[in-house]
Order: sequence, then C-alpha cells, then structure tokens
Amino acid sequence: MTWYLTSGPEGDLIVSSRIRLARNLKDYPFGARLTPEQGTELLERIRGACRASGDDYLDVHLEDLSPQEQLSLVERRLISPELLEQPNPVGLLLGRDESIAIMLGEEDHIRIQSMRAGLDLVPAWEAADAVARIIESRLPIAWSERYGFLTACPTNVGTGLRASVMMHLPALTRLGQIEALSRNLSKLGFTVRGYHGEHSRTQGCLVQISNQLTLGIGERDLLSDLGQIVEQMLQLERRAREQAFGSDDIRTADRVQRAIGILGHARLITSEEALDLLSDLRLGVELGLAPGFSAAQINSLMIQIEPGTLQKSAGRPLEAPERDCRRADILRNAIAAGRSAAAT
Repeated sequence: MTWYLTSGPEGDLIVSSRIRLARNLKDYPFGARLTPEQGTELLERIRGACRASGDDYLDVHLEDLSPQEQLSLVERRLISPELLEQPNPVGLLLGRDESIAIMLGEEDHIRIQSMRAGLDLVPAWEAADAVARIIESRLPIAWSERYGFLTACPTNVGTGLRASVMMHLPALTRLGQIEALSRNLSKLGFTVRGYHGEHSRTQGCLVQISNQLTLGIGERDLLSDLGQIVEQMLQLERRAREQAFGSDDIRTADRVQRAIGILGHARLITSEEALDLLSDLRLGVELGLAPGFSAAQINSLMIQIEPGTLQKSAGRPLEAPERDCRRADILRNAIAAGRSAAAT
C-alpha cells in the first residue's frame, strides 16, 4: 500500500511529512560542471550501490516515460520538476510503497526522499538516513570536517537535510493569517510554501512548512525545532477554528454539505476548484461533520485528480475539458462511496 493511502499522527490537520537528504560523490563535479559521460557513469555507480544494499527499488528510466507519466511523478512528489530539466542523464530509484524515492542527477548527485503520512518526521528521517548510510558506505561522499556534507547549493551544506510538513489550515487561511505567520516563521529559519512547493500559491488551504537552515545544527535538533513549530501551528489552527467555525455550526455544516453536493454531482470540475472543495470536505471530516469519509481517502483523491495522474490513468494525453470531465467522474464515484459507507 502506498504511504498516502494511510493516515498518520495528527492526521486530522497534517497530510504528510517529508525528508530530503542531499549527497554528492567527491570525485565528480557538481551540477552544471558534470559532463554527460560523467553523468552516465555516476548514475550507474549509484544504482549499483543501491542494488547491493538488497533493497527492492524500482529502477525508473525517466526518458522512457511519457510526459504525462513524468508529470504524475512530480504530482506525487516523487521527483522535482527540476530533475526533468537537467541536461545530463537522470534517474529515479523508487520504493515499492513510494515512501522512499532517490533522485539521481538533479542539482545534487543524490537526493533521498522519505515520505510519511501525518506528523512523522523522525521515522521519515530515520528511513532516509538508513538509505544514506548504505550509499555512504559504498561510495566516496563529498564531506568536509568543517562544513559537513558538501552540496551544489550553499544553502544545503551541512546536514544536507530539508524537512517539511504539509498542513491543512482552513481556519488560519480564512482569517487571513497565513501571510503574517509566514513572515514570522522566516525570521526563525523556516519557510511556508504552497501546495506544489516552492513558488506555488496556497490551494485547498494546504501549506508546507520547512527548514531553511542546514548548517551548524544537528539533524535531530533540526527535526525537534520543526516539530515544535508545527505543534504551535496546530494549536493556532485549532484556536482559530473556534473563531472561524465554532460559533456557527449551521454555516460550517452548510459549507461542508455544499462541498459534498458539488463534488457528488458536478460533471466538469477544474483541479483548483476540486482542491478547494476537498478542503471543505476535509474540514468536515476533521469536525465530525462528514461521516463515511476519511482524511486518507481525501489524500488519495488529491493525487488522483491531478492533471498528469489523470492522463497517466487514461493512458493518453487529455485536453483540459476531458480532464475536467474525468476528474468529476472520479469525485462523484468517491462521494457516492462515502455516502454509502455513512448509510451502513
């Protein structure tokens, strides 16, 4: 079962935790200085080291995939858009449940990603660190006694660790507090990004909170600091819900039921509208106003309705109107199943 079909700790407000570790081989140039021949050799060495570990990875050859299949990998956060833009050979090693994804040849030679449902930062880091240690034991990694792991971008030097948590914050969003919180968190060394990561806007009241600092702080301390920030955000959101939704149960219930009604009857729906309506449905789940539905189901739907994943499922490119139609079909079926579950 893929990780996003489950619900983890604090799963009512937190969609996922992600860890990314950057590593480079010391005997190869970084980034754009790498030649295509070196890139090919580098990929084979890393693949060999991972295969020797005995772990069961899918060796995904991105060049053999259709544009829709590549986009689906981006939407599922298994690769970055930047990986597909690299001039040199790139690759992907993917765990069977998609909780581990190893990007090869992006900005750094190796980027290990570990995903978990809910607030599960330490286990996610331990899984990524286990992979990193295997690679480090088999390959010469670029390391400095003074600075730590060396990376293509100076902002990743040190631990090479980026940790992020995706949160559902409808009350803080409705009260217009996200921008002020983002400014305050930036002063503390953390950043707030939209649903699709860097440079994206907030959709479906979903935001990603991640660290900016990687140098001069240990991994566990960094994760502890991020965890404390997330806990404070949870408290702020829950208090904000008293203000935004708690004083008028009828309006909140109406909002949730309207979302269910539109999702259950629409014949055409864009991804933007669908995410906003799924946000209202998730709010209903979190407040106990949507029996028959779960946060894990909504996590899965959020991925199924993305443009690339829709087209991958269809097995061919789809124009926007047909995507909107297929998206509506998926959502209607899901709402019908949830209503049936609530009735039994």
